[in-house]
Amino acid sequence: MSSQDTRRNLYQQKINALIGELNGLKLQISGVEGKISRVEGSILNLPSRIAAVRQMNYQIQTNFEGDQRSAAERWANIGPAIKMEVSSGKANLRPQLDTLEREINSRRLSASYDLSGLSGIDFKINAIRILVWDFSSRIDKEMVQLDGILSPLLDGVAVAEEVVKITAAASFQWKEGETPVVAVHAKDMNAKVEGLLTLTNQRIIYEAEKEIVLKKTFFIVTEKKIERTTVLEKPIGSVKTITKGRVGLLAGAGLFVEFKQGDSELKLDTKSEEADRVIKFYSLITSGKIDEELNKLRPSEAKTVEKRIVSCPKCGAPYTDEVYRGQLTVQCKYCSTAISI
Repeated sequence: MSSQDTRRNLYQQKINALIGELNGLKLQISGVEGKISRVEGSILNLPSRIAAVRQMNYQIQTNFEGDQRSAAERWANIGPAIKMEVSSGKANLRPQLDTLEREINSRRLSASYDLSGLSGIDFKINAIRILVWDFSSRIDKEMVQLDGILSPLLDGVAVAEEVVKITAAASFQWKEGETPVVAVHAKDMNAKVEGLLTLTNQRIIYEAEKEIVLKKTFFIVTEKKIERTTVLEKPIGSVKTITKGRVGLLAGAGLFVEFKQGDSELKLDTKSEEADRVIKFYSLITSGKIDEELNKLRPSEAKTVEKRIVSCPKCGAPYTDEVYRGQLTVQCKYCSTAISI
């Protein structure tokens, strides 16, 4: 390769690099504009999203409604000024970037391939970069307080939507006063079946999933469905521990569910973040935080729990074993009568 070819290649590489920098600055401006649009859209959609999960029996995270109102009020106060500032900043910066881009493109066909002739453009790009950075950081600073409310709220609502999506087609019936707390896809590593784990304020439930072929055409499956079957359903108080760990040689992070009465340990393969979510919400159940939230919704139903003797209504024998949290009935050991708790 001749020295002239080398100079030309280096020159064209520099031109392309400069255009790339300009495009990056344009994307940064568009990113600010896009963020403001997404924030406004999210705030407008939140009331209907929250209402939808409430209609699907998701009663926890009672902060949703209050945080949504706070976010809406905050945006009503700062939104108009921010949108005006974004529009003004875009109107000022984009023409400068377009002008500089035309100048760079006009240098592409330079016969001298003199890199030093592009130094002035480098200086102009640096000057505009400072303006773009100042523009985006100023908007981000004005959004800090709103982001502090909105980001965790959007994350929480997204989790709630996933829970109701999973439990909408549940194979079990809801009990009175029961609400889903967390639900995740999880593979039972003992039975080697795919399924779903659900924790409610009253129960732990595992459903197995099985693919059912409905129709075949020339030995090719053309129609199928997933059938769910409840294979484990226990009072939430029967759980001794739920811990995270590696569930197999090839499996990733999962959950180990140990029960109090020596039942087989449930070993579930799930995503690491979902395992963390289950453990987080399980601790909220066992700590009483979930009950506190639910009692805010139905204070007239909140009662002081008193320890009392449970006796069989038929034979009068006392029931002395532990009554688990979420357990609604027990069986008399003497006459097998079902005793309502």
